[in-house]
Amino acid sequence: MVFGKSKRKRVEVEASEEQEFQVTDAQEISDSEDPIDREDAKHDTQQTPNNKPKVCECNMKPLLQEVVVIGDYKSNNTGGSKQWMCKHCKASFKSSYTTIHYHFFGAPDGKKTGIQRCKELMRDLALHDRIRAKVLHAEKEDISLSLKNSTLMEKNSPAPSRPLHEAFGLMERETVDLKVIRGLCSAGVPFNALRNPEFVDMLMAMNKAPKGYKPPSYEKARTSMLDECKRNLERDLIPIQETWYTQGVSIVSDGWSNTKHNPLINVLAVNSRGAMFMYADDFSGIEKTRKTISNYLLKAIEDIGPPNVLQIVTDNAKNCQVAGREIEKVHKHIFWSPCVCHTLNLIFKDFAKAFPWLRDRYKDGKNIVKYYINHSHILAIFREHSKLELLKVAETIFASHYTLLRRLLDYREQLVTTVCLSKWKDLVTNADASTGAKLVEVAKKVLSQPVSSSSAERNWSTYSYIHSVKRNRLNNARADKLVFIHSNIHLLSRFSKSYTFGPYKYWDIDPESSKMEESITRMQELMWSIDNEEGSNNSKL
Repeated sequence: MVFGKSKRKRVEVEASEEQEFQVTDAQEISDSEDPIDREDAKHDTQQTPNNKPKVCECNMKPLLQEVVVIGDYKSNNTGGSKQWMCKHCKASFKSSYTTIHYHFFGAPDGKKTGIQRCKELMRDLALHDRIRAKVLHAEKEDISLSLKNSTLMEKNSPAPSRPLHEAFGLMERETVDLKVIRGLCSAGVPFNALRNPEFVDMLMAMNKAPKGYKPPSYEKARTSMLDECKRNLERDLIPIQETWYTQGVSIVSDGWSNTKHNPLINVLAVNSRGAMFMYADDFSGIEKTRKTISNYLLKAIEDIGPPNVLQIVTDNAKNCQVAGREIEKVHKHIFWSPCVCHTLNLIFKDFAKAFPWLRDRYKDGKNIVKYYINHSHILAIFREHSKLELLKVAETIFASHYTLLRRLLDYREQLVTTVCLSKWKDLVTNADASTGAKLVEVAKKVLSQPVSSSSAERNWSTYSYIHSVKRNRLNNARADKLVFIHSNIHLLSRFSKSYTFGPYKYWDIDPESSKMEESITRMQELMWSIDNEEGSNNSKL
């Protein structure tokens, strides 16, 4: 009797700790846990021979509810890999339960995924959060031992206190710091990268890497790892893309030539959440006619979704104007808008022709700045009496009209406050309740759209930074991926609290650069201040 009891206990322990997928016949169900039910589980608990409730397999391993097991496995070997199909992406694999976890949430740091990620979960953020919450609940309740190695929960074990070892570690820390500085200097990376939270996260991940970790090779970094990084960033951009349904979006496009003199045309999706870079295509050997441009922009509209697009913003070139009219014929609700900065540029050119003094005063201002910067002794005297640097003219086609833009920015807060006051809201909604509500939604979408193609032109600065003279062998496809990652990482960082407070405040603005577009910085600060005021008012309500 004693031998029989110990044997039965040993079998139960092995079945609960080691078994990934358990498939038993009808006679074994009464003495052990339920196997994987290919349909939904009907009961959360069951009774053992000792009348003790046991947790259902679907609760111990909640991800089993998200897959369908294929085939019949009635064998003495209860472990090993099983054939299964994901209910969401309909992909079939043969693996263990741990790999199912990697399929939905990815592998932990330092481990290879070994399986394709679920595309539906990467697209549907709500579905991803629902399944993740279910798995987190199982882990926090400590229902299953097999979830202890999950990638979702952080296991922090207290390290033993070793004061003597930490004292000697200061010298090692200084040695590592010196290696970091030498690496930055040899690669030509500016010290402003040390304020980049992504750079700090990279170093922290290396601390948790396996012993003897080496960075990826040159070929791996520029091929598979670059593609994986872009796919990961696309999932992070889903919350911004979801605002396109409520606020609408404008497609902003502009042309440029890289260091190889390849003509490129980019596409950006812009609304109140910022400018999201989509892609840029090479038009080498292709004439930029109205038909070519209209077809290119129509493709961008289909990629984003025609119901979400409100307008197309380009420069005032004749072929762009005709292409905009062609798009308006295809999609009646989408209208073409010329860039307001290009329009102002043309207006001030006419002003300069009509009023020579205006052109002369602008030239005088440029000559004064140039004189101070080119004479070091005079510049040193100026710096003794001023804490600010003289700013050079920004390298944009409308930077010469800085005075007008500055005046608009100075009074932008008053303009925005006008439409944010309760009097404005009462004036709109009290006229007609039903019509007013619809008008508010339309006004929200219209006021969220840009009026210029400056975001598309600033994107070419990112292109020139990445596709520089030193990297002139970079092909357009790989440069497009690098620009996508670089631009959209900066976009995502704007929504984190660490961007406006703390050591990483405005980390992507180089304080050592004298070619700062002050108008852009000022506009962003005004937008952040308005958002903060709205957030504080909502919290009071």
